[in-house]
Amino acid sequence: MTLVLVGLAWVIALAAAGAFGAPWWMGAAWVAVASPALLLSGPPKGRYVLAGACVAAALLAGWRFSSITYEDPSWIGAVGEEVRLTGVVESEPDRGQTTAGYTVRVTRMEHAGASSGDSGGGVLLYLNQSPDPLPGVPVTVEGALELPPRFDGFDYRAYLARHGIAATMYRPRLLETSPGGPAPDRWLTSQRLRLDRSLQRSLPEPEASLAAGIAFGRDDGLSRTARERFNRSGLRHLVAVSGSNVSLVVALTYAVDIPLVGRRWAWLPAAFT
Repeated sequence: MTLVLVGLAWVIALAAAGAFGAPWWMGAAWVAVASPALLLSGPPKGRYVLAGACVAAALLAGWRFSSITYEDPSWIGAVGEEVRLTGVVESEPDRGQTTAGYTVRVTRMEHAGASSGDSGGGVLLYLNQSPDPLPGVPVTVEGALELPPRFDGFDYRAYLARHGIAATMYRPRLLETSPGGPAPDRWLTSQRLRLDRSLQRSLPEPEASLAAGIAFGRDDGLSRTARERFNRSGLRHLVAVSGSNVSLVVALTYAVDIPLVGRRWAWLPAAFT
């Protein structure tokens, strides 16, 4: 229970600073205002320590979030030009309707007819869905380098910058890719993708993408209509979070509720969770 409350305070601080743009200390202020309810919920012994730990966790989370800074890489001046980019894939494919997105860490950038060794920073590539470069695989692409857009109410550029991504490339030409050396994360990714493709071959849509979302936390194959239906019903988390994470949440709910209502009835709050 202690870890759950401290973790909740951490999330509240991140939400205050990240989602609402509040000062870094605002989440801790919210937790401090709510702490009397915690102090009055049981014997005072130990409750003061728990409340202090929650406030401290919220302060640390807010400070960590506000201290994240990102400087544009030296090659950012090539935005708007045709470039040849060499880098290393750092993410699994994020499938869309016709493309797949990959985060690539830049190791070399060539533009304006000149070769430079500028490196660092990340680029979000949108490639065709086949082939699928795996994490850790070196790739070389050629195409137009663009800045991420800013939308009304959502600064997509700032969001990507917090993840180290400075630019995007849409459907660049894939010139070269190499298999790379053996790596555990690459092998695990390949196995997940293989199972995902097996579901796609054996089940119709949207059942195949729904099964992949529940099993592996991959909801990128769902159609826009199916996603909107899950959003309206409040069940999107079932396909955005893997089944193992759902099991972990249910187990934590059982651990909290069994001492309160007994093992016989603890399944009720776990089911609603």
